[in-house]
Amino acid sequence: MTKLRFLTISLALLLPAAIARADKVWIQDFVISQGETKTVELLLDNEVVYNSLQCDFELPDGLSIVKNANNRPIFTATSRTATHMIQGSQPSGTGPNHYRIGMITMSNPISGNSGAIATFQVTATDDFHGHHVIVLSNIRVGDVNDVSYKLDDNVCNVTTPLSLAELVSEGEEGVKYSVSDILTCAYITNDGMTIYAKDDNAFAMKDVWPYVPSSEQSGGNLIYDDPSTFDQSNWVAINLLEPLSTNQLATYLNHKISGVTGVLKNRMNPEIDVEQLPVPTADDGAAYTPNLYTVASFAESNTYFVMPPKPQEYLKIRWAVYNDGVFHVIKNQNGHNTEDLKGAVKADMSMYDGVEFKNGYMYDLVAIVKALKPRTGGAAILSVSPVYPPIPVQDGEISEYYEIYPISSTEYVDENGMPTAIGKVGIDSQDGVYYNLLGQPVTNPTPGIYIHNGKKVVVGR
Repeated sequence: MTKLRFLTISLALLLPAAIARADKVWIQDFVISQGETKTVELLLDNEVVYNSLQCDFELPDGLSIVKNANNRPIFTATSRTATHMIQGSQPSGTGPNHYRIGMITMSNPISGNSGAIATFQVTATDDFHGHHVIVLSNIRVGDVNDVSYKLDDNVCNVTTPLSLAELVSEGEEGVKYSVSDILTCAYITNDGMTIYAKDDNAFAMKDVWPYVPSSEQSGGNLIYDDPSTFDQSNWVAINLLEPLSTNQLATYLNHKISGVTGVLKNRMNPEIDVEQLPVPTADDGAAYTPNLYTVASFAESNTYFVMPPKPQEYLKIRWAVYNDGVFHVIKNQNGHNTEDLKGAVKADMSMYDGVEFKNGYMYDLVAIVKALKPRTGGAAILSVSPVYPPIPVQDGEISEYYEIYPISSTEYVDENGMPTAIGKVGIDSQDGVYYNLLGQPVTNPTPGIYIHNGKKVVVGR
């Protein structure tokens, strides 16, 4: 009776499928380390009741299914298929990475409508690396009337743990990865839903221009690459399923974290959606000190070496003059920007909840930087030439490669402790023109305070 039942079901699976079904046989994407043996589940989502199944696997090079003493792949039943006979094989005429599983029952059909119907183990070679796929094909299922149906082919993404640097250079969006680095949590958004973290590669992955600054540069303007002070680590935004609690914030911020595993959402601005919280360590180390840039760092300079920031970097920006959603480079005055660098960068205020920025005023910023498009040749090559208002800033092009997301700001004040658009920013003096405190020229000044020939003056009634 057993042989007859097995023969009947086997013949049913070999006959042409009656119709295709929307049900699915699949394997969840997984991460496996080099040399590791990992247990994998074969899953079935079904609306129809089935009692038999056949599925072929095509594994990538470097990955193999564990076999028994008879050199047959081992598949193990689950609670859904406890009454089934399950057999693994490697069909003749197929390649060495081709496997097949078949299952039949003498009594009860496959129970339930979702979950694992079999498990097996796979082993990765010592040189298995990167992103690969397991292809599931020739999927046939039989119902209680021994009618065979064909299900759609499927694929499973298999990856090895990658360093953050490798993820930035090799990762594919929509694929699950595990970051092998221990990262430093430098910033957590106000809603507790996103962690901004960096690796500790420091200067190992330099996507920058030549290391040695121009001899024409001075050392006091913080615009060039100093390998002893500029951290060029890679950055990633880690999106959580649920916000961190107040107690959790203290265990993550400025701590090392590991176990970052999730789907790569964005590669240019590295971003991972995780299903489980990363694991914080007890080692808090020292609080991360952000790199300090000027707006010129977001633009190209043919004469001076400017360190470009990394996408998703948590950073500080000095001497940034605001005007209508754009921050500009300060003019060469009072020891600021003595090299006459130029440039501007747009700001997205979606992460900012500080005081409102005022046109013509200068600020120090804490911000996240995001790339708008990939840079070429390691430098931001600019092509946009907007018209600027007459505020005391350097002319320059708005960077089309970067955008900043301010988090907090500090406004410069004058010698009397009052916020000013003039005291630190400066205006071309001795030109005979009256300027208001926003740095805008005034043809017919009305009573008030103005800048005239480089000095503050009061125009009376």
